[in-house]
Amino acid sequence: TTQVCRLGGASAGTYPVSVNFPSLGDARYAGDNILYFSYQLILSSFSPQSGSVGGGTVLTVRGFGLSQNATVTVGGKECEVVLAADTELKCRTPAGAAGLQAVTVTVGNMSETANTTFTYDNNLTPQISGLSPQTASVTGDQLLTIQGSNLGGQDNDSIVFVGAKRCLTEQWTETQISCHLPVMPPGVYQVDVHVGNRGFPQTSSGVNASIRYILDVYGISPLSGSLMGGTMLTVSGSGFSNDTSDIKVSVGSSDCEVVSASQNQLQCIIESEEKRHVVTNQGSHLTYGLGYAWSPSSLQVFVGDTVMWRWEAPAFQSVGYRVFSVSSPSGTEYDGGPLNSGGAKTAQ
Repeated sequence: TTQVCRLGGASAGTYPVSVNFPSLGDARYAGDNILYFSYQLILSSFSPQSGSVGGGTVLTVRGFGLSQNATVTVGGKECEVVLAADTELKCRTPAGAAGLQAVTVTVGNMSETANTTFTYDNNLTPQISGLSPQTASVTGDQLLTIQGSNLGGQDNDSIVFVGAKRCLTEQWTETQISCHLPVMPPGVYQVDVHVGNRGFPQTSSGVNASIRYILDVYGISPLSGSLMGGTMLTVSGSGFSNDTSDIKVSVGSSDCEVVSASQNQLQCIIESEEKRHVVTNQGSHLTYGLGYAWSPSSLQVFVGDTVMWRWEAPAFQSVGYRVFSVSSPSGTEYDGGPLNSGGAKTAQ
């Protein structure tokens, strides 16, 4: 008449209790009254108990009934959950006003406020007072210098991000950070500093905590040249590299070989537009099958291009081929035009 079981961990909430016998199936509720059990939401502790007013401190909350679906607030603002299990979750604190703030966890319709408060502390808040340079080349690898105070020391949790990419640290002290800028497309990117688990820094008034990656083209000269290539093209702009191997220039589908370059100007020699095309008899005819149609069946060519026809008769077939100009796409007779492979058909 009695069964005893030990509960596992679960998210806070109310769940139906059911009993199943492998040989018989599910048990019936007496009087069809479903029995329910409630997992309580319990907060036992959180750490650290203080952090930056800029937010970004990873708060570890311990207790029971927690889950990935839990919502955590610090001072009424959401603390973004980054990791969660039944007995522990981690979230990144929002920015907040200096002072004591309540920590509240909500799971479903259950809500619990911690017995202790989280302190936003100005003394723990890193400060950024300057950032240079404010512009960079898209090739990256320049040194970004961030000045400030209370920046802590270099550790595994201290990271600088430019946009979504990491800026590799060269030096990290209490007052200055130096890191190598990553390769980025042209655009303006926010510079974010994570100072260990102190959180995000505050930026002094008037300081622009962003960097602009530059790659602009202002003009080209000359504006026309030979179809066969060989034209020396001068491109003016900004954000170029002094290393010619870093730069690729194309004009239409043709490459332009870079011969000299500076930050604001480069010169390149346009390669020929001419291409080599090969047409074979390996196309498939609707009636006769493979070997009785040209492949490709159509081709767009330009001045300077070379087209070569290559054919080989299908095995055990006595068939010949020739190529000549016709007056229309459906023509089958030589019209005296410029292209003629000869009067006799050949097998290959």
